[in-house]
Amino acid sequence: MTEHAAAAASAIAAAKAGLQAKATLRGLLQSTLRVTMSDGRVVTGQYQCLDEHLNFILQGATERRVVRERAGAEGSVERQQVRNLGLVMLPGKHVVKVEVKEKGRDPMEIPWAGKEGAAGATKTT
Repeated sequence: MTEHAAAAASAIAAAKAGLQAKATLRGLLQSTLRVTMSDGRVVTGQYQCLDEHLNFILQGATERRVVRERAGAEGSVERQQVRNLGLVMLPGKHVVKVEVKEKGRDPMEIPWAGKEGAAGATKTT
């Protein structure tokens, strides 16, 4: 195989992989996602779209984060803070992990199986 033919075959394989990835993401539309951000926040919401920069749009989003407060001489106390956000755009450059809600269960009450890495996704059913 010539160098040109090898490059063409590689480009075709990459295009097929890209089409498969798009089909997978299209199949996840309207699914509930749990997205972990680089600063530790976890945002859960209904997946609406993903742009070319890997920015996620979630509807009905809720943010959960751990807040540390000083508790006097004995150190600090951790508590969970919850905020309802509504419609949000999560910058792809800050996404660490993406997980798909298991059908029929509250996304904050289930063990999530996710793939580590930027915008990795695992679907559990």
